Parts: sequence; C-alpha cells; structure tokens
Amino acid sequence: MSQDFDYLTELTEDFFRQRRVGRSLRIIEESEITGWEVWFQVEFAHFLSQHLTEPEWWREWSLDYDRRMEKGRTFCRPDFIIRKKGWRQESYAALR
Repeated sequence: MSQDFDYLTELTEDFFRQRRVGRSLRIIEESEITGWEVWFQVEFAHFLSQHLTEPEWWREWSLDYDRRMEKGRTFCRPDFIIRKKGWRQESYAALR
C-alpha cells in the first residue's frame, strides 16, 4: 500500500510542479471557472502519457469493492487507474 501511495504522491507532485499547470490554476481561480475537474483529467492524462516512469493508466475503470470493507456498494469508478512500469500485472493504484 505504501508503494502505491508513494508513487501517486510522486506523480501528483511532478504534475503540480509544472509552471504551465500553476498558471492554468491561477486563471481558473481568478476567472472563477467551474468544471475544472475535466481540465484536470485531460491535463493529467497528457502528463501521464509523457512521464519518465512510463506508467500504464486507464480512465474510469470499474473496480469491485472489497466486500469486507464496503457493504453497500458493489463497485467504484476512479478517475485514474495507474500501474507503474515493473509492477505486477494485478498491482495498480486508483486516483479519484
């Protein structure tokens, strides 16, 4: 679990360190733009496709909940499913 969190932290920090992203966020805030989530998803997908670690990623992939932890729902659909190159095929991290 820590490995997943560390990798997601690395990716998101790299993403938000980009000057272009900072400028865009300032414009979104100053102009009181709503719907920024779509902008983020497109920009983050573009970022992942060019990241040095070459992650595999999917958008809105349905995942079953662990029934031990979640009794009411049967699945979730995170914004991103990310698998770092070299991880086991069944090992990935979800970003929502």
